[in-house]
Amino acid sequence: MAFESSLKNSKFGSKLKAVLSRSQNSLFDDKVNTVISSFSSDLFTYLKKKKKEICIFLDDFHNIDESDEVCTALNYFLEYIPSNVHLIFISRREPVKINYPKFLAKNWLGKITKDDLSFSESDVKKFIRLNKLKTNRIDKSVLNAYIKSTEGWVTAIQLLLIRNKYNVIRNEDLAYGKSDIFEYFTYEIYSHLSDEEKKLLLALTYPEYFNRHLIENVLDIKGGYETILKLHERNIFISRQDENFRFHELLRSYLKKIANETFTAEETLTFYRKLGKYYLKGNEWREDYIGLNYLILAKEYPELQNWIKMNASEKLLLIHSSGLYKIFDGIQDLTFRNSLEFILLKVNTFVYKDKNTDKALDYLGSILRKKYKIKTEDSILIPMKKISMTELDYYVEILMLICNCMFLKDGISKDNIKISEHILKFKLRPEQEIQFIVSLVKSYIATGENSKSQKYMQRLAELFELIVSLKDNDDKSLDENTFIESIFSLIIFFDYGDYKKGNEIISFIGNNIDPELFDLSNLSQVCFALFTSYDKSSFEYYFDRLQIKNTEKNKTIFSAYKNQFEFQAILKKFLDHEYKKVISELEILKNKTHLRNYIYFIDALILYCYNLLDLPDSVLRYCDSSDYNVSVTRAYILKMEAYLLKNDFSNFFLLKKEIAGRGEGNFTKFNQAVILFFECYLFAVKDNKKSFKVKFEKFISLSDEFGYENYIKFRAESNRLNYVFAYAKKNGIKTGYLKKLINLDSVSLSTDNKKEFEITVKYFDNNRIFINGKELIDSIWMRPRSKSIFLYFVYKSKKNQAITKDSIIDDLLYSAKKVNFEAIADVEINNVRKSLQNFFMEEFPEVSGKDFIVLKSKIYYLSIGNNDLRFNFDTDEFMKISSGIISTDSLKIIDIYKNDFALGLYNNWAEDIRDNFKLIYFKTIHRIISFTEKSCNQNKLKKILEKLCESGNSDEEILTKLLTIYRKEKNDKRFIQVYDSFIKRLDKDLNFKPSEVLKSHYQEIKK
Repeated sequence: MAFESSLKNSKFGSKLKAVLSRSQNSLFDDKVNTVISSFSSDLFTYLKKKKKEICIFLDDFHNIDESDEVCTALNYFLEYIPSNVHLIFISRREPVKINYPKFLAKNWLGKITKDDLSFSESDVKKFIRLNKLKTNRIDKSVLNAYIKSTEGWVTAIQLLLIRNKYNVIRNEDLAYGKSDIFEYFTYEIYSHLSDEEKKLLLALTYPEYFNRHLIENVLDIKGGYETILKLHERNIFISRQDENFRFHELLRSYLKKIANETFTAEETLTFYRKLGKYYLKGNEWREDYIGLNYLILAKEYPELQNWIKMNASEKLLLIHSSGLYKIFDGIQDLTFRNSLEFILLKVNTFVYKDKNTDKALDYLGSILRKKYKIKTEDSILIPMKKISMTELDYYVEILMLICNCMFLKDGISKDNIKISEHILKFKLRPEQEIQFIVSLVKSYIATGENSKSQKYMQRLAELFELIVSLKDNDDKSLDENTFIESIFSLIIFFDYGDYKKGNEIISFIGNNIDPELFDLSNLSQVCFALFTSYDKSSFEYYFDRLQIKNTEKNKTIFSAYKNQFEFQAILKKFLDHEYKKVISELEILKNKTHLRNYIYFIDALILYCYNLLDLPDSVLRYCDSSDYNVSVTRAYILKMEAYLLKNDFSNFFLLKKEIAGRGEGNFTKFNQAVILFFECYLFAVKDNKKSFKVKFEKFISLSDEFGYENYIKFRAESNRLNYVFAYAKKNGIKTGYLKKLINLDSVSLSTDNKKEFEITVKYFDNNRIFINGKELIDSIWMRPRSKSIFLYFVYKSKKNQAITKDSIIDDLLYSAKKVNFEAIADVEINNVRKSLQNFFMEEFPEVSGKDFIVLKSKIYYLSIGNNDLRFNFDTDEFMKISSGIISTDSLKIIDIYKNDFALGLYNNWAEDIRDNFKLIYFKTIHRIISFTEKSCNQNKLKKILEKLCESGNSDEEILTKLLTIYRKEKNDKRFIQVYDSFIKRLDKDLNFKPSEVLKSHYQEIKK
């Protein structure tokens, strides 16, 4: 309402209200981010159109600077603030919850304190003494009152003396502009500089800030750094923060006018070119933004095209909200405008920002029709003989964009089949052939024609071997970007159902591609593939990296949801069996996407969750509902499981007959295995051992051939269908194979609804506790000791160690005070029991009221009624890694060991265990470091050391090694950061001082 009333005759306020109303059913963080993103983008567009800028003042910010919600939202807004919007905080204290130190350090924000606007007392006295002739003419009491009232503000005092009209003190007529005063003083200073100093200052008006590296290595100004140090000491309006300097904005503006008249056009373009390439090497969005603007000024269009090619999707929100899109669109160079990169940016804008896929398809169609003179009624599929080899790449890339748009629009597109089958007749480069085969196979799978995919999948396997060979031989025809794109596209093997080949490709990716080259889309592709194959362990490994990448400034709400951290977070909940949460969050997500292909997947996963929750009637009802859209093959799979859960075997057989009529080969290899699994359950329930054995052996054969082991593990922990494995065990069918994968003793021996509960404890991650994926947050415990008692019970139960009242007193409760420990133990255990009852009543009402801690023959046992109980600790994976042979997989121990075992529990039982684990951890870490050093992979060693330092679990040897590497690399920036960050901890926690060599190097580069 405030914006609507302030911005008269505009639609901005009403649009903002519309966004607010649409976000009402969203999660809070999503709601805030949606509003801010829409606000930022629309406000930029409105102001740009009106050729205006706006300043938003947050006055008296100290009144709300302790609000987490406010500060979180403002931090997000500051990440993506448009260039024509300025935010000013006015506060009586530093807003510690605003990320202003980060923004200030990166030169996105300025910081002005009261002291910055004032002379010190000694400055004022000195200034007055130097101007004695003038100040003698002013009444001293009036002058003192003036200085006090202006708090010694430098411009006010300068104004007073220059104007030589002292009655303004009484009249407060301070109309003389501070910029005029500033220009007078800068001129006086600038005129006394040497020619070398002047030239240096003029050159440094081009970057926004400067440091030693930028002066000497980027701009190639030898000796310039020493000159700046001298000028800074003479206090000529150059400010310094750590290693970076910058001009006062008024001085920069004054010098820039002179620079424009001094340097030739070619010299100016050279400055822009050097700075543009320098900033684009950074990892932050702000650096991208600065670098791109410099490259545009330098007319370096090939560099721009390359950046757009790599970032047109991932940074689309930032491209638009920052105003870069308007700048790109304003470039009139025809080569740039006709480039595939610029077309890609336009298409992504139509699809993801405007949410108008038809507009993108019309745009692409018009490009082909204009270039190849195709009549409106004619097909865009041009015969091979009419496309010259020089134009083939262009034609192929446009068709690929059309295929992608069709897939996003319809999800299931037979038009894509026509296009892909047509273009695969041409002589294509390996990466082009891969892209079209992938598009074709996706369409075959979605339309139920998977049998046609086999020859193409064989060809993809050949192409995989080919591009690996090209890479190994360092073939110049395959650049790094093309190589990465091709490899990630080959994850299509997961869609086809060949998880074994898919995992081979992911293994190749992990071993041969620098993780730093992964963007959000790459990591999400891997996560999604591993999700489809039920590979929870590997999924979590890449999900953690996706989470880290997602905090960087390249995230965008315009990316497809399959390529979003938020979407992968929901999939993680599915693998953790949190089906209710998955359904509710997918329903919200579904309302936020207009892309049909993702809606098909979302709907299918929601219905699958209903089956896993044992709600088959909902699945059958929704499969026939217009509110849910799934492919034909997926509907068959969902309905088959639903009928089995209802014991409706007649309808199950009818579906099986329909599937046979369509041809089972038209189902993916994985779905063929799933159908066999369903038949196994049917025959197990009917106790038809002979038929069961035939089907089960086929199921195991397919699982072994295509890598469905993780599906077997998942099914063993899921709904009643896990009876298949109990029946196999009972009859000794393929039991040896199953024992390698699952604990056959834990699977259900009947088809009733008896549940299995898994207690997961992450002792190395702040003692987090989960039961069947539901976290027991600290607020559930009725007393402070309750959580530690439960952790103790769980740890001892898994170790099969007897828990008695005496052991509880000795290990948990004993103190020097003479008290009735037995009574205390009874009270504490009873409160743990009540906390668990409340938790289960909320999360698992079907077992509420059960006794969770029972006493038998003076020994306590954890119990959940007649339901099965299993334990899963991070200590097990820790010990497995630490006791095994060191390999690249051993690095997982760093992710596991987030803090010491049972952190915060100062009990007898925990402290000895904690010290032992800590010793094992550091031994293992040094074995990993030694292993990496022997491999002579310096880059990998550095990354391991950096990760250890970031985790906080490092010792003096690790830190010394890392600082030594930075010193050898002459990486002064990182050396200073690591040295400064850890020097206090080294002294305090490790009783360690850095070597004299490292200390002297630090002092030298800090000069």
